[in-house]
Amino acid sequence: MLCSLIKQICCRRPNTPQSVEFLTEYKEKGHRPDRKTLENILLDTIHGFSRVYVILDALDECPNENDERGKLLDSLGRIINKGSPNLHFLCTSRRISDIDAALEPMTSSPSNITIDLSARKEAVDRDIGLHIDNTFDTIPFKSWPSDIKAEAKVALIEKADGM
Repeated sequence: MLCSLIKQICCRRPNTPQSVEFLTEYKEKGHRPDRKTLENILLDTIHGFSRVYVILDALDECPNENDERGKLLDSLGRIINKGSPNLHFLCTSRRISDIDAALEPMTSSPSNITIDLSARKEAVDRDIGLHIDNTFDTIPFKSWPSDIKAEAKVALIEKADGM
C-alpha cells in the first residue's frame, strides 16, 4: 500500500523527491525498504502539495494473517501522528474491534471525525436496494423473472451488511 501511494502521488509531482530516488538503490540490490522508510518517503512525497487526499476503502478486508492488518494500522497511525497538515485520510471499514482500537486514538482530535453508518443501516440498505434495482433494469437482467430479482435483491442487501 505504501509503495502504491508513493507511486500515485509521485506521478502528480513535477519532480521526484530525493528520498524516492534513493529507492533505486534498494531495487538494484534486490531488497525492499522497511515500512518506516516507506512511511517517511510517503511523507516526503506529499511536500509541495497544498492538499493530498488518501482514501483507504474496506480496511476490514485487509488480511489479518501474519498481522498484515496490524502492520497497516500501525503505519497509518505513525503517518497520521507525524501530523502533516496537507495530508488527509478517509478510511472505511466495517466495525471490527482491532480496527476500532487502532483508529480510536487517531480520531480523538477535534479535526478528525468518525461517522458510524451502522446507525443509519436502514438508509444504507435502501441505497443499496436502489442500486440493485437500477442494475436489474439493465439489458443483461431484463429476462430475469421478478421473483428471482426480488430474492437476489434481499440476499445481496443482507450480505452487504451495510457496505
